Amino acid sequence: MSNSDEKRCPLCGRRETEYYFTERGHDLVACETCELFFIDPYPGDTEEVHERVSKYKYEKLKVAAPETHYSAAKRYYKRYYPLIEEELGNASSILDIGCGTGRLLELLGQDYPGNTLLRIGIELNTERAAFARQTAQCDIYETPVEKFTYPGKFDVITMVN
Repeated sequence: MSNSDEKRCPLCGRRETEYYFTERGHDLVACETCELFFIDPYPGDTEEVHERVSKYKYEKLKVAAPETHYSAAKRYYKRYYPLIEEELGNASSILDIGCGTGRLLELLGQDYPGNTLLRIGIELNTERAAFARQTAQCDIYETPVEKFTYPGKFDVITMVN
């Protein structure tokens, strides 16, 4: 069901969106074309955004519960993982920004046995980060990307879906 205001998606620019809920004057909206979830109006203060994302009440958003998100990610990566894997080449490290429940990092761990690929994730939501740590068995940071520091470099950085 499209939002009557038809908010424009900041990623693809389309106006076909679905409204989920409003909290503190900001709507959570999903683009029906590219499936991006976004906040409208977007707060100018990124600290406020990071605080809000880390504290979402998932009982209000059943679709966003970690288990539900993981099931959706399994379907998504069944289709797209081969394309991602093909692009990795001889990479020895990957940073997955917004890793969600860790499905991509989990698959990479299975395909690179013996920890030959350094896998690091960033996920702001505490519940999803904990879920990702369990499934992917790698380090997951709950730090905004603009504040994230790491002593080394990454061969590949992803921000998928």
